[in-house]
Amino acid sequence: MVATFGEIVYESSRAFADDEEEECEALTGLSFEVEHTSVAKSLLQESNPAAGPVFCAFVGKVAVGFGDGYINKESGFDLLAEVSMVGQGEKVVDIYLNRPKKKTVAQLYYRAKDSNNPVIFALFNTHGVPRFLANEIVSKISEFIEASSRILIFYSDTLAYYQSDESCEGKVFYVASSNCSRANIPTGAVALAPPNVIGGIGAAVLMHGEMTDKPVLLLSNYGENELVDSISLQPFSAVVKKGSTDSSSFSLPQIFAQLELTMSQSAKSNINPVAVSNLYI
Repeated sequence: MVATFGEIVYESSRAFADDEEEECEALTGLSFEVEHTSVAKSLLQESNPAAGPVFCAFVGKVAVGFGDGYINKESGFDLLAEVSMVGQGEKVVDIYLNRPKKKTVAQLYYRAKDSNNPVIFALFNTHGVPRFLANEIVSKISEFIEASSRILIFYSDTLAYYQSDESCEGKVFYVASSNCSRANIPTGAVALAPPNVIGGIGAAVLMHGEMTDKPVLLLSNYGENELVDSISLQPFSAVVKKGSTDSSSFSLPQIFAQLELTMSQSAKSNINPVAVSNLYI
């Protein structure tokens, strides 16, 4: 939360969201770098989009999977790529090392323990990342989206971006691309009704999937903040484990289970996202 003119503005309020957007648009001198591993190069060379892996994205203030996060130590996960936001202005220069600060905004992992259900896990950290640069971030890893056969997005956002007279507590909403089968949508999810729209990185991933004719399913929940941890994953878990009318199509329970335990365990040691995400200060 922040205090403006003697009034406390909470992060889940519309005023906070508007102020944050204006501040982000004032930022200049930001660029993005991507580093691929040898595993990524091999995967992209051998990829067959028709039978490729599921591209599974977790979008929010990801307090796990970055730096020395638990996922790096978990067997079966191979790092594919890392996207960093680099500051060029004096406000984002590390005064100790005299070089532009770098902040990890996305990490991609590959897990193929289940040969019938290989998954690219893309963890996007939205903390301190301007929403209007979301498309530029996603374009850096668009080749992995193109190499995938279908796309699944778990999107966490604040209450400030949800508009309705009805409570959304505990609910999971869905947005699907034009060629996503209705059978892939979990029976417990609710269609996101207007005037609500998906923005930022979640929208950018969905748009890239739509442009490449991939089936895309986005599941969204809204809370006090957009932190991705064991608590914010619970609504997703409840809906996913109920399955869909044809759960084999997206294999939602299996995909979610591959990363759910990892993120839950990691969250216990990385409770504070500010402490682990190398934020600008």
